[in-house]
Amino acid sequence: MKKTLYLVALVFTFSCGISKNVNSDPYVGNYNMTILDVDQIGDIFLELSISKTNKGYESSFNFPEGEESIEVISSRVNNGFFEIESTYQQYELFMELEINKNKLSGTFMGMFDIEGKRIK
Repeated sequence: MKKTLYLVALVFTFSCGISKNVNSDPYVGNYNMTILDVDQIGDIFLELSISKTNKGYESSFNFPEGEESIEVISSRVNNGFFEIESTYQQYELFMELEINKNKLSGTFMGMFDIEGKRIK
């Protein structure tokens, strides 16, 4: 009986210690984002999905209207910013995003502001 009690206490201690060491990645998730005031277009609405694999971060974009997709070339964290390089209709695109809890902000091509929030 004493051995069982010690075993239960030991398992409980390790399980609490393990669960406290599990940190969720601050970048991984789904976001609704808007690129603001793009010349001759206006606001662009996108859905961004960020995941993490053994090879690093992966991201993808979807237009809410189901238009053609944006091909993502690379996704990475650099100096606290999440950077995405992509192509759309043969144009090379670059985004630098700052993700702080549930808010997303940044720039598109270094010229246009981006705002967004995490989808729950």
